[in-house]
Amino acid sequence: MASAREDVGELRVALTRAEARLEVETRTASERAQQLAEVEIRLAEEARRRAETEERAWRAERRLAEAARRRAETEQRAEQAERRLAEAARRRAETARRAEQAERRLAEEVGQRVDTERRASQLEAERDHFWREYESVLNSTFWRLTGPLRRVSSVLPPGLRQYGRRGARLVYWLLTPHRTGERIAYFRSQRTKPVVLPGPPAEREKAAQMPANADQLEPQLEKLATHDDAVQLEPQLEKLATHGDADQLATHGDADQLEPQLEKLATHGDADQLEPQLEKLATHGDADQLEPQLEKSATHDELFKKRFGALEPLRTYEAPHHGPRVTIVTDSISSASLYDGIATGIILGALLARRLDADLRFVTRTEPPVAENIGIILRTYGVPWTGNVDCLYSPPGSGGHDVPMSRQDLFLTTSWWTTYAARMAVPPARIVYMLGEDERMFYPTGDEHLLCAETLTDPEIFYAVNSEILFSHLRSEGMAPGGVAFEPAFPSIAHYSERQTAERGRRRFFFYARPNKLKNLYWRGVAAIASAVEEGVLEPKNWDFYFVGEDAPELVLPGGVRPRIMNDAPRDEYMKTVRRVDVGLSLIYTPHPGYPTFDLAASGAVVVTNRFGAAKMDLSRYSPNILCVEPSVSGLIAGLRQAVAIAEDQATRAANAEKFGMPRDWPTALAPILDHLAARR
Repeated sequence: MASAREDVGELRVALTRAEARLEVETRTASERAQQLAEVEIRLAEEARRRAETEERAWRAERRLAEAARRRAETEQRAEQAERRLAEAARRRAETARRAEQAERRLAEEVGQRVDTERRASQLEAERDHFWREYESVLNSTFWRLTGPLRRVSSVLPPGLRQYGRRGARLVYWLLTPHRTGERIAYFRSQRTKPVVLPGPPAEREKAAQMPANADQLEPQLEKLATHDDAVQLEPQLEKLATHGDADQLATHGDADQLEPQLEKLATHGDADQLEPQLEKLATHGDADQLEPQLEKSATHDELFKKRFGALEPLRTYEAPHHGPRVTIVTDSISSASLYDGIATGIILGALLARRLDADLRFVTRTEPPVAENIGIILRTYGVPWTGNVDCLYSPPGSGGHDVPMSRQDLFLTTSWWTTYAARMAVPPARIVYMLGEDERMFYPTGDEHLLCAETLTDPEIFYAVNSEILFSHLRSEGMAPGGVAFEPAFPSIAHYSERQTAERGRRRFFFYARPNKLKNLYWRGVAAIASAVEEGVLEPKNWDFYFVGEDAPELVLPGGVRPRIMNDAPRDEYMKTVRRVDVGLSLIYTPHPGYPTFDLAASGAVVVTNRFGAAKMDLSRYSPNILCVEPSVSGLIAGLRQAVAIAEDQATRAANAEKFGMPRDWPTALAPILDHLAARR
């Protein structure tokens, strides 16, 4: 038993040792499995890194290939650039060479032009000399006494006249044998005389046909005789008989040579024939034709003309034989242009011309004049004019007509840009600038604003300022020095109401609609009208809407209201519409009240307009039917509500219309201007 227990104990010890070894081996195996898993993880990570490395290497190779391609392209472009630089250098050298040639040719052309002008002056002097001799011959006693003889000789056969002239010449030469040597020398000099100036082919043919001696003159004298002209020898013979000056013939050739020269120089003399060539040389000379080849930049003058084309000087030339004229310079006198005071310029020009006993002329700058509009304006406002009216279209640059002027002319301008253009060509003391607005407000601060301000402060120009309100504003700004203000007139012949007192039914609403004239606040007006319709101030069932002006688009107001659009309406149609209006909205965001405001009030309507600055806060002194309100939407709606109430009260509306305070005839309205200008002359 004891041995068995010992064996059991040993077995237990052995079992314990075996379990311990198994546990150690199990733990070792677990650790090795964990190490193996870690190794596998590291191997997977290494494989991923290797794949990434290979991908980066592939991408790097692609980038290197792309860089090589780009480098090749860069080298190719560099080579092309070098070729272009070489070509540019060659062209620059060629351009410099052409410029040098052009300068040399220009210098030659200038020299030739100076020489041409000198020769032209000589020819003109010679023409004048011959003309004076020609007039002295025609006015001489001998010429008048031999008139019957010339008339008799004119009906003789050509051959007989020819022998008669030759016989007379022979008699004269026999009477003056001491001049024979000089005559021979003169004839020789005429045959060898060089051409003064080469002309066009037609002129060279004329020069070739000009006779050099008496024998070559015979065909021309025969032709002159068939047209009942006098025998060509007799003027010179008469001159010799009356003055006894035989030297004159040696100086100017024989009698037959003198007459064709006089005729030619008196009508189309050589100096006149040179004028087209001189003009061409002055404007389109050979040197100028080379300029497009020089690839040069525009000059500052060219850029200025492109930017400020309207300011180019008025093209004028002296015409002293004309009598005094009043010339109105404006952009246009088309129907669309008669809303901004152009009509006032037409009236002022006509009254001023009548006051100064001068002619009347219009010069337009942007479009050809519509002459019938002048008569329409004068008849509409009862301004008499019985004289002729000249119209010229003289736009900036080329084209149109140049404007003849004399020292007695007076120029009436209607804008700062037409004033500027006239100021560059006309003495400022002869310019009357009819100023109807502070035109600086048309521009943001910049060059136009500055140029306009300089024109508005020129002390040498006379300013006729339209309305006391505008003049007060301008004086507060230091503008229009020495100006005189006038209030425009609204004659009863044109401004009256066509609405009957007992009339019932729909009423008419007028809106002065000019979206492209920013000063007229088109969009603020539309917003106010739309709100007034929505709030019931202007009930669509009671009102017809008229949008009158320029460039107004078709539109639909709240409630499906479609106003009637009247763009560029003729003056008579415009006035016919105004006379039937009940309430009007006329906005102008400047100091001047605006002509439509007065047109409506003078015709019996109630009109709402906007305030502006300290000068235009209240216009009731002109008419109680003019309501001047703040230009906010709410302010305009309140003004429209008040205007509708007055329009519906016939008694109040009529009483207010009777209190219209503007002049009712233009001679009275413009008397301060007319008196001032008449006193200056």
